[in-house]
Amino acid sequence: MTLHLQKMLFPMLFCVLLGALHVTAQAGCGPPPRVNNGRPDSTNTFFPVNDMVRYQCNSGYAATKNSSLRLQCVANGTWGELNYWCERKTCSPKPIDQGSYTGGISFGDTITYTCDDGYALTGKTYQLTCMADGTWNPVDPPDCQPVSCPEIDLTEKLVFQLSLQYQYGSRVTYSCEAGFSLIGDSFRDCLESGKWSGSKPICKDVKCKTPQWDISHGQAMGERKEAYKYNDIVRYECSARYRAEPSEIHCTESNEWSATVNCVLRTTSLPRTEDPLQCSCDKPPAIEHGEGNDKYKSVYACGYTLSYKCKTCYFPVHSEITCQQNGQWSHSPGCVFNATCVIVPVVIIVALIGAMLAFAFFKKIACFAPSGSKTINDPRKNENEIPLNDTMSLKPNDA
Repeated sequence: MTLHLQKMLFPMLFCVLLGALHVTAQAGCGPPPRVNNGRPDSTNTFFPVNDMVRYQCNSGYAATKNSSLRLQCVANGTWGELNYWCERKTCSPKPIDQGSYTGGISFGDTITYTCDDGYALTGKTYQLTCMADGTWNPVDPPDCQPVSCPEIDLTEKLVFQLSLQYQYGSRVTYSCEAGFSLIGDSFRDCLESGKWSGSKPICKDVKCKTPQWDISHGQAMGERKEAYKYNDIVRYECSARYRAEPSEIHCTESNEWSATVNCVLRTTSLPRTEDPLQCSCDKPPAIEHGEGNDKYKSVYACGYTLSYKCKTCYFPVHSEITCQQNGQWSHSPGCVFNATCVIVPVVIIVALIGAMLAFAFFKKIACFAPSGSKTINDPRKNENEIPLNDTMSLKPNDA
């Protein structure tokens, strides 16, 4: 190695050695370790041995209960064991009467309030946010007040009953004064929205006349009335081979029946849901000189037996007939004249008439002769008494 090169390297080696000696003399630690949501109280990058740093949490966070706030630089130039954690601060819950909230209560969380059924929120807001200092914003939660519905507006002839004084869940029941029918809902409920369900009914004088009772192959069932009120129902039944369309009608608010019923011939067999035993027969034909014991019906159920009675001097043929499963009557009834029943009454009547005539002619009668004639006496009877069956001749020379 040349002398010139040695002169150049020597100062450089000396500086390196001097630096190494200085570092050894100044041993320590570099920047302290980082923690989540927290920081050390110093921003230095070198800390001598035995120096300590103090940790603190960021805004909105707090050190856990067992955290160690300080950390020391030890002899080997490393930091001691880190035992420091930061967690979010919490805000004290704020429950409300007749309500509840959902959401977290930690820093940054928002809770939302709702009321129980029948109550409504009052206040400027229904949400609160947990702030960094552990308080809520806004400070005060909302209130829950009972829901109420408007007062009932009545119309003429309409009356009602109410429970719970217009509060949520109360029910108003409507009725009408005597002689009027209720058109519309018979009751309404106070809803959670503070409104009444449905719509207000009205009272109307509704009367429907008696519908056509007897129809071809069928008739109406139940009590027959002269007038029917609103929504009164009349049902119809038809004979076995027919079905009623529709099977019932009701009295409408226009004072008319909802439909006209017809008995329509069945095109298919009876539906499964129908009882095949529920058959019927049409009204049997009227008979001369007699009538059935139930002549006002037009439809008769299967198994029904109808009895017939005949007038005087007639006797029945098949006095009882029964409605069969095929929808036909078992027999054809009739009344036949009894020729013998008139003989005895005629004999009695003739005998009575004869007796009355005989009695009348047995009374006294006076026979008047011409002037100068003599009275003729019958020695068999009292004077001037002539029997009805005796024949006498009066001649001019019989004196």
